[in-house]
Amino acid sequence: MPKQNHRFSMSRRQLLALSAAGLPLASLLASMPALAAEEVPCKPVPENDPVATAIKYVPDATKAANRPAKMGVEGKDQSCQNCQLFTPNGKDVGKCTMIATGCVQSKGWCTAWVKKA
Repeated sequence: MPKQNHRFSMSRRQLLALSAAGLPLASLLASMPALAAEEVPCKPVPENDPVATAIKYVPDATKAANRPAKMGVEGKDQSCQNCQLFTPNGKDVGKCTMIATGCVQSKGWCTAWVKKA
């Protein structure tokens, strides 16, 4: 075998074996997004957030001025919890792809609501 100038060298066979050993671990971690999401604390969306104001976000959907029916779902049945844009981040809160400044309440609502697929 030729002399190596590197402190660490690995054969192709060793690299493939190491990669194959890591695949099950990666699959396991990818299948547990809810556990990872709960570990990241998140502050509530500020009341003066311009995006939240523009889309009329309210932390309590029952206090929304007008929730029209969308995508076959009555307004009274719409909340962040059943919105496609919502990702849970704890028991009663989560992240919204529309609002980057904090977490929204799962019982909240806004005009950007999209039926969860």
